[in-house]
Amino acid sequence: MATNFTINSADVLAPTATEEPSVIAAPSNAARLARARGGFRTSRSQPICASAGADPGRGRPRGARLLVLNGPP
Repeated sequence: MATNFTINSADVLAPTATEEPSVIAAPSNAARLARARGGFRTSRSQPICASAGADPGRGRPRGARLLVLNGPP
């Protein structure tokens, strides 16, 4: 988890996909610097992506659930 993030006036922990300390330290340090000036502000005008993802069950919800829980056959 990257720490020190303030986004739209809310303190946030940012999940990361790595456990490498230097990769987590860099955004945490940048967020600490930004926090001193009020943090990050976000806005949007309209959705730009409805959803994204894979369909491991190829249209079969039960099959997808089993693949996620048990792995491939």
